[in-house]
Amino acid sequence: MQVFQALADPLRRSILQALTRREHTVGQLAVLLRVSQPRASKHLKTLREAGLVIARADGQRRWYRLCAEPFADLEAWLSQTAGTSIGPKSGTRAVPRPASRVSPQSRREPRVREGGR
Repeated sequence: MQVFQALADPLRRSILQALTRREHTVGQLAVLLRVSQPRASKHLKTLREAGLVIARADGQRRWYRLCAEPFADLEAWLSQTAGTSIGPKSGTRAVPRPASRVSPQSRREPRVREGGR
C-alpha cells in the first residue's frame, strides 16, 4: 500500500519521471520541478521509504535514482489485474442506478396561463 500512496501525489510522480532520465540531487530536482528544496526533500523521503528511489552519498550530496524492483513488481501485478474485468461480466446483471431524487412534477415544464395570470 505504501507504493500506491507514494504514487498518488503528482509531484512525486514528476520526481519519478525526472529520475527515469538520470540521477539527480535534491537541489537539481527542486530547480527542475520549480519547488523548494525542503519540499523536494520531503517527497524524496516518502519515495525512499516506499522503496521507489535509492540515495547514493557523494560527499555532502545525495544522488537519487529509481529502484527498478518495485516497478517490476507493480508491472507484474498490473498485468495480472489487467486481465480481470472490473465491469459487469457477460451473463450478469449490472447494478441498477438509484432513482432520481427529482419528483416527476418538478420535471414538467411550467404551464403558461393565457391572459397573463
